[in-house]
Amino acid sequence: MNDIPYLPHLMFPFSELSPPSSTINEIPLAEIEKDAQKKEKLFARHLVDENLGEIERAIYILKNGTNIQKYSIYESLPSLFQKHKQKAIVPIIKLLFDIIWHEDEDSQIMAGDYLVPCFPFFSEENLKEILDLIQSMINTGESVAAVWQDVLILGVEHFPLDLLENEVLPLALQKTSPSEIETNRIFSVRLIGSISKKFKPNFIKQTYLQKIIDLCQDASYNVRKTMAEEIINISKGIGQDKTKLYLVDELLRLTTDDMKYVRKSAFESLTTLLGTFDERYRVDYLQSYFVNWIKKPPSDLYSTIVERFGEIFYYLQIKDDDLVNTFVQFYVNASKDNSQNIRENCAFNLPGVIKCIGPRRYERCLHTTLCNFCQDPCLSIRKRVASGFHEIVKVLLEDGISKVLKQQFFTLIGDNNIEVRDKIINNLSCLLQSFKQCLAKSSDSFFSTALTFIVKHHSTIKNSWRRLDTFYSHLQNFPKYFTKEQILEHFIPIVKNQLLDSASAIPSKIQAASCLIILVRSIQNLGKQKEIISSVVKDLSNNKSYWHRMTLVDLTLCVLEHFSKKFSKEVVFEHVLKLAKDKVPNVRRKVCLIIPDLKQTLQLPDDVLMLAKIKERISFLSLDKDRDVKEAASNAKGVLQTIETETSRGYRLNLQTNDELDDKRKEKEESEWLEKEVVIPIPTIVATVVTTKKEPTSLTSKTGKTGSSNSIPLPNKRERLTPQPTKPTKPKVAGGKTVKTKSSSNIISSKAK
Repeated sequence: MNDIPYLPHLMFPFSELSPPSSTINEIPLAEIEKDAQKKEKLFARHLVDENLGEIERAIYILKNGTNIQKYSIYESLPSLFQKHKQKAIVPIIKLLFDIIWHEDEDSQIMAGDYLVPCFPFFSEENLKEILDLIQSMINTGESVAAVWQDVLILGVEHFPLDLLENEVLPLALQKTSPSEIETNRIFSVRLIGSISKKFKPNFIKQTYLQKIIDLCQDASYNVRKTMAEEIINISKGIGQDKTKLYLVDELLRLTTDDMKYVRKSAFESLTTLLGTFDERYRVDYLQSYFVNWIKKPPSDLYSTIVERFGEIFYYLQIKDDDLVNTFVQFYVNASKDNSQNIRENCAFNLPGVIKCIGPRRYERCLHTTLCNFCQDPCLSIRKRVASGFHEIVKVLLEDGISKVLKQQFFTLIGDNNIEVRDKIINNLSCLLQSFKQCLAKSSDSFFSTALTFIVKHHSTIKNSWRRLDTFYSHLQNFPKYFTKEQILEHFIPIVKNQLLDSASAIPSKIQAASCLIILVRSIQNLGKQKEIISSVVKDLSNNKSYWHRMTLVDLTLCVLEHFSKKFSKEVVFEHVLKLAKDKVPNVRRKVCLIIPDLKQTLQLPDDVLMLAKIKERISFLSLDKDRDVKEAASNAKGVLQTIETETSRGYRLNLQTNDELDDKRKEKEESEWLEKEVVIPIPTIVATVVTTKKEPTSLTSKTGKTGSSNSIPLPNKRERLTPQPTKPTKPKVAGGKTVKTKSSSNIISSKAK
């Protein structure tokens, strides 16, 4: 024992351990073989012959598979039926009839859930078979029957009319019998509501309209409640006139039901139907009921009235000032309720209420309410009002009252909670456009303040690529609202940093690349544009991260889209071709994808050297060791050949495509920007008169040289010097010699010599 080392992590000495040989029990070989056979059978249950086709595999698993395997087959049935149609539908439906009765409850429910998406692929014959299966399943256990009842209700849309009339409708009417249990009567009401959308009004009236009216007075309040909900679907079948004649009175009667659940459902259905009725009927018949509910709201309907208040106010078309004041007062009181849910519903309805009362009443009646919502301590209320703030601004834009909302806009976009700011940012372009339109000349101070909040918001979302995606979608429109100086100072650095940030997500980089090019294009300064884009291109192409080098290709696509071919060739052409020799295969593959776009920027014969470089690179990439790069290069080569064919055809026919016309427009704009950048000094005109011989005056530079491009800069369009025509002069005689006059551009004064 002295040879055994001490192991401190063991809590007992080795002397207490039994010899190793005594702890090993030998298992008989027969038992090992038996256990192996059991495992082999277990494995065999989960194995499927790989040679089976899709349909055969599905049938095999439905017969022999485990529950989880069957679930996967049920889930794939829609795609299987869509692909193989009747070849798969017929055997699988037949199999379902055979096996579904032997399945456990979960499998029966699963089969029903995944059968609904398959209905569009069934023929009429298939639907008859499925209907037989459904009728059998709705008479099974309660939970299984509930699922298959939903299958029938959702499948009604796909059943042919004769099948509905002869099979489904009799089943629905049978279940309405008072002798049926409550769940069956509720199912029949839902089924009647679903099939009513398929039948003609006269058929409904003659067949089961009276049964519908009777069900509105069923002894079970759950049946009455369901009936109140289904009247909306039934009205779509019988039409507006018959709904007003037979169903509206039933709904009004249900709004006074003994059970509050029935009253609530009836009120909601009546409110929903308001939009389907003509204005005269709403005003003459229904307005009085809703006015009474607004003046004296029942306690059990109060929250529902507040929730649907905007809809009610809009459809009733109230024009009487007293009634308008009554509705506004109800709304203002509700907006001060202690219940968070009530105030949130008021915030949701605020745009609709403002639409109803008009801009003239807003400042007097509802501006204070809006201010309170913007500063409400409850987050959900501030989020709700921020979600609809752009609608409020658009409504008030008509009379120019939107300017009173500036402070509320700053309050919401500067909210401490990012979720509130998100709601404003989602509609930022719409809001900025509305404020620009209503503020007109006084918008500069507004946008300067807004810029501060926008930049601050961006600093808080740098790590959320989804929020950045939304932000950059609006950034592209900022040239419409902010000055070139603001774009250069604030927004271009933001997108540049995003492009060069190693931790930035790929979608954010792509959006930032697009935004950068759009913003740079908007500054209309060719020198500055080249400086910014060249700087970013250089940083990306020389970066150690291959993701950054791949981003250069995305940036190049944006440059090609928004700038002229001439500009693109000067700024990005060489840098992109340089990446064709990159050590990372993904970078080389991405270069192959953009080479056809680069080829389209060339104009022969001027760019013949660039074309040679492209062909050299594509040939080099066609021999790449990486399979994907080689394939991409081969595809690019095929596209290049197609481009050459189309280009030669265009030259022969002297055609100009829309892209070429657009490119000429871009190039013309860039030329105009360049001319505006050049500051033309007015050249000094030195007129020297030779006393011995009279000659025209000459233009002389300070250096005394003429014809030099550095002596007199080219004037721009506005400062172009127009040469004055000179009158021809006769030769003069000086000192016995005849001296010929010369043009002013060729004379050098004696002083300058």
